Amino acid sequence: MYLFQNKTIKRKLLLFLIVLVVLIVTFMINISNNKKDIKISTFISIPSSIDGYSCYIFSSESEKQNSEYLGVGDIGHSFFMFVDKELRNFENQGGILFSDKYQLQISKNKTPSNSLDSEERFDISGVLTVKNNENGSNINKSFIGYCAW
Repeated sequence: MYLFQNKTIKRKLLLFLIVLVVLIVTFMINISNNKKDIKISTFISIPSSIDGYSCYIFSSESEKQNSEYLGVGDIGHSFFMFVDKELRNFENQGGILFSDKYQLQISKNKTPSNSLDSEERFDISGVLTVKNNENGSNINKSFIGYCAW
């Protein structure tokens, strides 16, 4: 092939390929940077709409003792969590909880209660998963807590 015997053409082709690879790598890095991590934080004030039989979850026993909530919710209706620096209200839609741009799934286990009023209160533990519907990022978080009247 006479076309690739010319050194100038070889150099231009090699330069073109290098630039193409750099552009592709840059594009891939930008795509992965758009997938920001989800930040979940605690809060201390329960929203006034929480009424009746409700669940309260915490990241740890010390946060439970200090009433630093990871999330609170009334059974079957709505659930509140601080996600990405905003208190978000997750509404129940067919067994899955949704907010403006997040989806929440809660896998909980009922645990034996040491409480004297165990008929009106039970302890729970489990894992919650928050997913950003816009960029697909998600976070899993273990929790402890209780449900009570």
